Amino acid sequence: MADPLSIPGSVVGIISLGLQVTQYLFDYYSALKNRETHLSGTITKLEQLMKVLEVVRTQAEARRSKPDEDNQFGNILTAVQRCEECIQELKEEADKFRESPTQARRFGAAARATVRRIVYPLRRSTLQRIEEGIDEILTHLSVAQLSWIQKELDEIRYDVEDTKALLEQMRANQVSSEIRKWLNAPDATTNLNIACANKHPGTGLWFVQGTRFSDWLRVPNSFLWVCGFAGSGKSVLCSTAIQHTYRHIQRRPSAGLAFFYFSFSDSGKQNVESLLRALILQLSSQLQKGSQLLALYQRHHAGTPPYQDLLSCLSEIIRDFTDVYLVIDALDESPRSLSRDAVLQALAEIRAWSDPKLHLLVTSRDEADIREELHANQDEIVVMKNDSIDRDIALFVSQHLRQNRRLRKWERHHDRIEKAFTERAKGVFRWVECQFRALASCPRSEDLLEQLLQSLPATLDETYRRMLLNIPPASAPYAHQILSLLCCSERPLKVAELLDAVAVELGGQSQVFKYNPKRRLEDEQAILEVCPGFTELSVDPRTGETTVRIAHFSVQEYLESERLRKEDVKAFSIERTKAHTKMAHICLTFLLDPKLAFSVEKYPFVSYAAHWPHHFRGSSAVESVEARVLQLFQGPQWLFLNWVHLWRTSLVFGNLLIRGMMPCWDALLPLYYASRLGLPSIICKLLDQRPPSAIGSADSVAAATGSKELVQVFLENGTDVNGRDDRGRAALSIAAQFDYRELVPVLLEAGADINAQDNVKRTPLLIAFEKDHQSTISEQLIKAGADINLPDKYGASTRRRLKT
Repeated sequence: MADPLSIPGSVVGIISLGLQVTQYLFDYYSALKNRETHLSGTITKLEQLMKVLEVVRTQAEARRSKPDEDNQFGNILTAVQRCEECIQELKEEADKFRESPTQARRFGAAARATVRRIVYPLRRSTLQRIEEGIDEILTHLSVAQLSWIQKELDEIRYDVEDTKALLEQMRANQVSSEIRKWLNAPDATTNLNIACANKHPGTGLWFVQGTRFSDWLRVPNSFLWVCGFAGSGKSVLCSTAIQHTYRHIQRRPSAGLAFFYFSFSDSGKQNVESLLRALILQLSSQLQKGSQLLALYQRHHAGTPPYQDLLSCLSEIIRDFTDVYLVIDALDESPRSLSRDAVLQALAEIRAWSDPKLHLLVTSRDEADIREELHANQDEIVVMKNDSIDRDIALFVSQHLRQNRRLRKWERHHDRIEKAFTERAKGVFRWVECQFRALASCPRSEDLLEQLLQSLPATLDETYRRMLLNIPPASAPYAHQILSLLCCSERPLKVAELLDAVAVELGGQSQVFKYNPKRRLEDEQAILEVCPGFTELSVDPRTGETTVRIAHFSVQEYLESERLRKEDVKAFSIERTKAHTKMAHICLTFLLDPKLAFSVEKYPFVSYAAHWPHHFRGSSAVESVEARVLQLFQGPQWLFLNWVHLWRTSLVFGNLLIRGMMPCWDALLPLYYASRLGLPSIICKLLDQRPPSAIGSADSVAAATGSKELVQVFLENGTDVNGRDDRGRAALSIAAQFDYRELVPVLLEAGADINAQDNVKRTPLLIAFEKDHQSTISEQLIKAGADINLPDKYGASTRRRLKT
């Protein structure tokens, strides 16, 4: 009897040969199928054989170190050994398709192709022998064994089907379009799609088939933290967990699932409000009534719900399920300096609920602030550094070598390459992906291959350094501009937008920025060629639009790191504030040029250019950008109004516009938008040019942002704290409407009329009661002496409302 420890190793060689031969025959006949209709049966059988051999090889690779754990699989490996003779016969058939040197000299190229096609490959006897060989190989694997293989094939198919069904469920129309638009929740399904596309069959099964994950599904109030290095495959593992959780709850219709991916490349997926909105919308879409979200909408339909109300709404929604599974990926991609503290605080509050219905799974790198806030015990931590990860990487390397056409030139050396990559990867999938790029571009020479394998970079940092060094000097300025823009963009840029932005010449010391059509790259392929390995494309399956983003979080982290600035590629270093400055200038270049600003179809970046305030706030050279902002605000009205139109119609503006507060065009409109967008320095410049009496309701606008800083800017510049908007509301009424508790004492101290009535005679106190802010602003106003007896136009007073 064969030594069981030797079976997997010897079988892999047999299967590899079988796959190579089958792939060759499949490609050969597939190229002729449109002209030779009788080939369809042979092609179908070849495809079936490839799938079976692929599954067996995948599992053989994964089980090299544990061949005895599955007797049925051991029998399959033994059966494959019996197929060796049949595989050799198939190889001999394939070899006959290839001409010998003697034949090559006797026939011209066209004649040789014709002779081969007629004389041998297409003969019915040849096809019959190939099909008989395939049948014999499959026969060696018994029906019982094939059922096991079919189960593995079904697992792959189920993953695809589950993902599709899950995406459809998350986009279900249980929630009205009006509420969806108001809630403005980010779409986490796009990230799930990307992660699933990067997933390789068989990887991650060690996690979802392990006891930690099964306990997480089963035990009340369970928690898991999956942590690992950058590039270790956490997001892909997260997608596997989501798929298997979805499969688990299919048998339990009263259970719910929601997920979220924090994203370094999308500012709309980095803060706690985005997280809570996404979870609320997904779970509400799985309920028939969704009354909690409706109540939230009714309380805050005129504005944005505050954090605490979002958190309370999530808690109430969870009560309507028997179990709720929350999966949150990449906590570390929420910027530490901006929003991560709030995210971690929210997770701490959610865990403090100790709700037996709740099951929470999060992933991130192992960073000190995250570890400290999560308070996870050892049983709740899964570290992405173990033998299972190494087997997953070996499996990934093996599959990629066979499936990538650009790597087939190395077929004879696959085993050496696989061994070298697997041993040097140290658990980092991203490192392996980068080495495949170098391998694909390596000329076909055994000596050059040996040099490449001997000089593999030790780390991701060294890998990225070499990739930057390989960028031609002429392309380097383009590459730096592309990477800078992608690192600071508010959302992933569409291909056409990025092509436009790159065409803007950066001003340097002269601070002159201009659009140069000669700089415009031709297409998306040009972007990938300028920044090889640093960017990737993603197609939205619903819209068909292609976006560009930084290929991996570790890329952006390296480009922005201090360690890069000490290396020989420091010219590629990116400072976030300087990147924002560049982007703000590029946006304003489009908006200030009439030839560009009014041609959205011809220059798609114009739509994104409306987002310049985001980049202005993040810029370092504020004064240089400020002059151009004032040029937009104080220049021709039609340029300013064009930007207003672009901004108001953008999705980002959806929750910023306060109904009824948009004034008609007058001299106050620039102040209005400077207030709405939180631009204190611009407000000061605009106020310097207007007497206080001309400012009108601008302080009400400032109050509507909830910003103490903006309100104080107006007050310090002599604004009337009791100025009214077109509804007759003063700043205090606005603060009461939107529950801006911090503004109340500021406004009262500045002399706000506590009983000021709007056009329908409502006082700030009555407005607060109507908006259900009884325990906060109402209490503040009553303590400050608000009159509870003042009725509105319809006779309702606060006292009467208290009685009812």
